Amino acid sequence: MQNKLAFFFFLSLVLWYSLVFFPIPELLIEGTASLLGPMGILMVLLVLLLAGMVMQWKYVSLAAFPLLAAWGLLQFNAHWRTWIVEASPEQQEHYYQHFRGTWRIFPESAMHTVPDLYHFVLGLLIGINLALVIIQITKLFSMKKRPA
Repeated sequence: MQNKLAFFFFLSLVLWYSLVFFPIPELLIEGTASLLGPMGILMVLLVLLLAGMVMQWKYVSLAAFPLLAAWGLLQFNAHWRTWIVEASPEQQEHYYQHFRGTWRIFPESAMHTVPDLYHFVLGLLIGINLALVIIQITKLFSMKKRPA
């Protein structure tokens, strides 16, 4: 059951992230990401991990952890940190100018930056997947310690 849940959330993450390659007005900023840059490399790695889940590779969670952790840290610093702690007026102006015209779940704040809908969902999916991967890794290592 947990593997199906992990697969569902990882597939959701890959599909949600893939939206960045399509011009979707009001969900994403104008322009699309390139498959030939860092965003394309991330997509390839996500698809490889997804393939590993489908083929039930035993250590796919060990490969997914550093990728999700690094990506989560980047997303936290870019979209979540200044939602939690107060943002400077310059940070707010830059953030809201860059993501102007995109949908939001929560309205803009006078003291914090509020992530747009795309990055809000992306951050949640990264967090959920990171938690599931940590659970899988914990189970993997706890199984190894049991005597045969």
